[in-house]
Amino acid sequence: MDVVFKSFLPKRCKMAFTVSAGIIGCKTDCVPLEVENGPAVAGFFIPEIPGVEVNHYAISGKKSSLAEFVSKNAPVKCLLLFLTSRGVSIANKLVRSCCPEEEDINMAVGGAIVERTNSLLGSATAFCGPNVEAASVIINAYDRIEEITAKLEVFRESGLLKNKCFAYMFACIGRGYCFHEEHNVESEIFSKMYPKVPIIGVFGEGEIGVNYIPNVILENKKLKAGKFKTTKRFLHSYTTIFVLISIKM
Repeated sequence: MDVVFKSFLPKRCKMAFTVSAGIIGCKTDCVPLEVENGPAVAGFFIPEIPGVEVNHYAISGKKSSLAEFVSKNAPVKCLLLFLTSRGVSIANKLVRSCCPEEEDINMAVGGAIVERTNSLLGSATAFCGPNVEAASVIINAYDRIEEITAKLEVFRESGLLKNKCFAYMFACIGRGYCFHEEHNVESEIFSKMYPKVPIIGVFGEGEIGVNYIPNVILENKKLKAGKFKTTKRFLHSYTTIFVLISIKM
């Protein structure tokens, strides 16, 4: 599939792809669509923007640490991980390698366990540079509409929405229709709150993420419903990770 897409793109255009159990896409009017069964394709085309770099990294057995990658591209504002079943065991190690053990993760992180990428263990995509900022939140296993809405509301406090934004959603395959008994529930909550922000994503068999909102101390944050849990683990189950990326143009 990547060969087919590359044939339509300029030769110097970098591309990363993944195959997963389901995807989240959106139309030109930013209305989202969750496809849990059946063939579908979704993606973003990101132009060259001064002060914004998008870097890709193939993860292999010899490259199971992101420390060198992050240091070369610092400051990394957002890290997206797409790991296969072979790479599940190193998920926590990969995220932790981005900063010293005693420090908090000071960047947005999102990702999922997928069926296939262009590398055996998985791949990473990093957004870097002075003109990009990002935030990520974890929707926990038992969060329903009220809790999801309360957590996504915190994006407004980050200041990111004043610039051009787009979003990623990494959902457990068990949090779609069989969980909510309706289609497109979580993506539509996001879309109704932020109707001008396009969103894409995947359904996976495990999710990777952190609660990180720049300019907001989440430990002190009181929500209308639910709460932000503190955890030292980055690999989750039955969750959804939302990542908001803001580009200053």
